Amino acid sequence: MGFKFTKRECNSALIENDEIRAWRREYIRDIRKYREEGRPIYYIDEMWVNAGDVAIRVWRDTTVESSQAAFSQGLSTGAANPTRKGKRLIVCHIGSEDGFVPDSLLLCFESKKNTNDYHDEMNGDSFRDWLEGVLPRIKENAVLIMDRHTTR
Repeated sequence: MGFKFTKRECNSALIENDEIRAWRREYIRDIRKYREEGRPIYYIDEMWVNAGDVAIRVWRDTTVESSQAAFSQGLSTGAANPTRKGKRLIVCHIGSEDGFVPDSLLLCFESKKNTNDYHDEMNGDSFRDWLEGVLPRIKENAVLIMDRHTTR
């Protein structure tokens, strides 16, 4: 039958309903219309980053064999592993097929709460102020696409 008993992946199952399919059809229809009209399309999104995040893979000097040797040569043994604690920065940006809009990165603010949902802190006033500053930098008759996240 083609089944094999395996460990479940971390990926969630895709579950759709009629409402989601209808939203997707409407979105695709609208995007096609805007493209046929030659209207520029910009995408907006926000996210948070942990200020202590570091890359998993790094270039390492293989001639340094110990932390004592590094210290005696005035070197470092590299960045510490991230703690996943500390400051989280909330960022927002806008871009199109031409790339990101210059001078439009919003390094919004330092997250004050230590919750998993940064959306609590992205408020409508901050977003509106940022967007009003961005609008003069985008092309005329543009379409702005963003998620349905609501801000207070």
